[in-house]
Amino acid sequence: MEATQIVIAGFPLFQRDDTDPATYRKMPYPEYLLSTHWDNLRQLALRHYGEWCQHPNCKYEGKYLHVHHLTYCRLGEEQMHDLTVLCGNCHEKHHQGNLELPDFWYEAINPLTQSEGQIPVKNWDL
Repeated sequence: MEATQIVIAGFPLFQRDDTDPATYRKMPYPEYLLSTHWDNLRQLALRHYGEWCQHPNCKYEGKYLHVHHLTYCRLGEEQMHDLTVLCGNCHEKHHQGNLELPDFWYEAINPLTQSEGQIPVKNWDL
């Protein structure tokens, strides 16, 4: 499998392999989270959003951050607006149903997913 280097403004961001994205969508989600593709994308999201929790009511900054999918409809081909960064506490609370994420995060992806005929997912219990 050949890797392709992604470069923006002369800065190499990550290596993207040539794996068919459908392969990622077929694998169990916990296995996907262990893939090189996800690790690279996670690092890119942390660079993009910064290394702090993006939830408006949280001020956590640190190295124990989670990259959270706002939608799973493009798994393996995620776009940056499909993702956000949360601290472990906010991420866990969200998946337990005890923390709502801002609606505007989903409003930003709704037109994109609806135009593709797919519905965004607000919460997915693993």
